[in-house]
Order: sequence, then C-alpha cells, then structure tokens
Amino acid sequence: MDKRELIRKINKGAISWNAWKKRHDKKIASVEITEYSSFELDDLAIDLSDYNFKGKNLSGYDFSNAIFLDTCFVGANLSEADFSCSYLTSSDLSEAKLNYANFENARLDSAVFNNANLSNANLSNAVLDNADLCSTILWEANLTKTNLSYANLWQADLWQANMEKAILENANLHGANLKDVNLTGANLCNANLKEARLIETNIKGANLTGCKVFGVSAWNVKTDAKTNQSNLIITKEKENIITIDNLKVAQFIYLILENKEIRDAIDTITSKVVLILGRFTKERKVILELLRKELRKYRYIPVLFDFEKPKSRNFIETVSTLAHLSKFVIVDLTDAKIVLEELPEIVKNIAIPIKPLFLNNSEREPTTISNLRKNHKSILNTFYYSTHEDIMNCMNDEIITPAEKKYLELNETL
Repeated sequence: MDKRELIRKINKGAISWNAWKKRHDKKIASVEITEYSSFELDDLAIDLSDYNFKGKNLSGYDFSNAIFLDTCFVGANLSEADFSCSYLTSSDLSEAKLNYANFENARLDSAVFNNANLSNANLSNAVLDNADLCSTILWEANLTKTNLSYANLWQADLWQANMEKAILENANLHGANLKDVNLTGANLCNANLKEARLIETNIKGANLTGCKVFGVSAWNVKTDAKTNQSNLIITKEKENIITIDNLKVAQFIYLILENKEIRDAIDTITSKVVLILGRFTKERKVILELLRKELRKYRYIPVLFDFEKPKSRNFIETVSTLAHLSKFVIVDLTDAKIVLEELPEIVKNIAIPIKPLFLNNSEREPTTISNLRKNHKSILNTFYYSTHEDIMNCMNDEIITPAEKKYLELNETL
C-alpha cells in the first residue's frame, strides 16, 4: 500500500484507523490462495518501514501484522498499541511509552528500547535477539518463551516479570533488577548476571551454566533439582577464572576470597561466638543479661536464641546454623521444658561443647540430660547456681575453661 495514504489514515486517529484496519484485515483474509495471491497480498501489506514516528501519540493503535523495519518510534506514546505478529527489526523505540502494548509473536531482533517503559507489555513468543533494552522498565511484563539471546538488558528493571521458558543465552543482564521474576525453565547459558539483583527470583528448572555472577545479590532464590548452576564464574574480567556450582553461595565465596576483613570476621565468629539457649521470660532476663555481661568480660560475643516464642518451620535449622558458628553453647534449662524437648535434635546436628546450667532451687537435672551425656561427648557436666554471684564467681572455672577444653578435645578427634 502507498505509504502516504497509510500516514493519512493514521493521522485521523486511533478509532478511525482501527476501524479501517479491521476491514483491511478481513480483505486480506478473503484473498484466495492462488499463484497470484502473493502479489495481491504484497499490495495489501501495511509497510511503514523507515518512517519517522518520533514523539507521536499512537496509543491504542492496531499495528498487528504490519512491517516497521528500521522505523523510528523514539519518545512515541505506544501504550496499549497492538504490534502482534509485526516486523520491527532494527526499529528504534528508545524512551517510548509502551506500557500494556502487545508484541506477541513480533520480530524485534536488533530493535532498540533504551529507557523505554514496557510495564505490563506482552512480549510472549517475540524475537528480541540482539535487541538493546538498556535501563528499560519491564515491570510485570509477559516475556514467556521470548527469545532474548544476546540481548542487552543492562540495568533493566524486570520486577515481577514473567520470563518462564525465555531464551537468554549470552544476554547481558549486568545490574538488572530481577526481583520476584519468574525464570522457571529459562535458558540463561553464558548470560552476564554481574551485579544483578536476584531477590525472591524463581529459577526452578532454569539453566544458568557458565553465567558471570560477580557482584550478584542473591536472596531467597527459588531453585529445584532441575536448576543447572554449573560453572558459575564468580571473578571479574581479566582475573583468574574461579567457578562455583551454587548461586546462593557464589557472592559469599567471592567476598571471602577478596575481603580480608570478612575472612578475619569469620575467624572471629568461629573463635569468639557463644550461643545462649534458654527460655528467658521476664523473670529470667536478669540471668540472660548477666551471662552476656560476663561473657563479654572474656571477650566472647554472646548470641541469644530465646525459646519463648512459638516454634517456626525452620526452628531446628536456625539453632543448628547458629551453633555451627559458635565456639560453645550455654543452655539454661531452668523452667525450659521446650529446650529439653528439642535438645536431642540439636545435639544430633552439632559437635561443639554444650554447657547446661540449672537453678539450684528448681527441680533436679532432667534425665534427658544424663541420657544424652552418655551418648554425646559434647555435653559437659551441669553447672548449678543459686545466686547471681555464683555465675559471676564461677564463670571462668566452671563454664568457660571446661568448654574451651572440650572444644580442643572434640577438634582433636575430628
């Protein structure tokens, strides 16, 4: 069709254009498939390649099944426009308003979307290989099965986008926001995830083989047995390549390698932390503060886990993790039935000294403790105290020294 005639129709507004487009599509659909049909269809094709729509308001226009090769849409308002099944190869849509636009099954290879707003846009099954989407906003966009191989998504904001089964091979996602993004079954082989934010991101069944992950921020990332995390590169460019097979620990490993302060902090944690377990009700808080104060005198770092609150799903796991970071554990069993109930499970998961404390005027030492002591060398003799002064006067001889001695003993047997 004549390009000037098409522009005149477009300038009449979205309602007029869409009505004409509907009639036009019916005309195309009515063309009989003959040896001459291809020529007839070529004459009917909507081809606006190389045209300049810079800054135009084309909101709500139906541009489906059209051709826009190398077309300029810079700064245009294309919100809710329909480009489904259209060809926009090498077109420039920089800074365009494209929220709720429909690009389903469109060809957008090598197109430019820098600083465009694609919030809630539908790009499912679209082809965007080698496309440029720097700093593009893609909030809640539909990118299912979208081909983004070699695409540049530097600092793109993809919050809550659906990228299920998307193809992102060799894509550049440096500094991209992937918070709450669904990447289930996506292919990210050799993608650049440097400094990307993966918070609550779903990568179940995704393939991250060979991804560059230096500086990545990964928090509560959802994975499963089908997630491929092999050969993740945690080092910078031009550094000796170090790879790891777990995204969740990649950032941690690199920090340990590169940051002496963190290495020293880890050494400090494992040599100075003392975990205090107990049920510290309002009446028992005085003992808690006393234990903390006395431990600090000996340059330990007291960490409290209070059993007073209801148990959560990862209750034992949390206690075990804290215990593994500790030099020894102090367990105040006074008025702490819940501690006794969980202690066998805790002891089973750790091999560090455990020092039980018991208030003298309370009931006798529970049989649970004596039974556990028979099977676990890590449990020390119970220290009985009557007053606050007992703890203060006996902290070194009755609690710290036996615990340190047992720590050395247990490590010698490992």
